[in-house]
Parts: sequence; structure tokens; C-alpha cells
Amino acid sequence: MVFLQLQKKELHFLATLCPGTNGTAVYQAIALYNALYNQIINPSCNEVSGDRKIKSAKSLDNSHLADFQLFPNPANETVIFKASLEMDQLNITIKDLSGRIVLNRKVQVMDFIATLDIDLVNGAYLILIVNSHNERQVKKLLISK
Repeated sequence: MVFLQLQKKELHFLATLCPGTNGTAVYQAIALYNALYNQIINPSCNEVSGDRKIKSAKSLDNSHLADFQLFPNPANETVIFKASLEMDQLNITIKDLSGRIVLNRKVQVMDFIATLDIDLVNGAYLILIVNSHNERQVKKLLISK
């Protein structure tokens, strides 16, 4: 138990370093700490000096977070979103893996479901889903025709 607490302390220390001066391992430590301990660590730092400080650290209460499901995946012509709210409006942004926006649309959620017709070439995409409460989630989408 003491060993695990020591590991948590070390991971927390690494996750609170400045990613700009200490590299991508800090981003990975942040993601791992957030996933393992159900907390959000969002460091901000002075990029010039590398001073670190914690911008926010709070426990996650998943009851208020939007959860979106996406299917079918892989898709071909239509994507269906299952939302956590019965009625909502979603802003959908689809980007290719180079970061270029290939589609940006608003869709209406009715009875927890929204449908989006797409015409994309085969490949992998990232979908940013933002609801009316500005809750956001990124999902991976594969297109296979």
C-alpha cells in the first residue's frame, strides 16, 4: 500500500510539471493520473521559466458530464449519435488526422438520438462533439465504404 501511495505521489509530481519545458511525457502522465485517480489535473506554467502551478485539480463527478456514443463505427454514409440528454443540439466537427476540418454541422437530438449524413473518403477521423452546455468529447471515427 505504501508503495502504491509513493507511485501516486511521483505520478502526481510528474503530471504537474510544465509540458512546454518538460516534454510530452508530462502530457502522458497527466492523462494516466486523470484516468487512474478520477481527477482532473490541468497544469499551466510559465513557458519561459518553466515554473509550474496547478490551474485546477478536482474530483470528477461523471453524473454531470455528457457522454456520447457513436455508431456504427466503422461507418459509411450515416453516423448516429446517442446523447445523454433527451433533447439537445450538438455541434459536430470532423477532422482528418492532419487536423483539417472536413465537416462542421449542427444536429438536433430527439429522444437521445441524432443522425448525421456524411460523405467522406475511407480513412480515420476525429469527431469533436459539443452539446448546448459546452460539454465536449472527442471520438475516433473510421469510414469504410
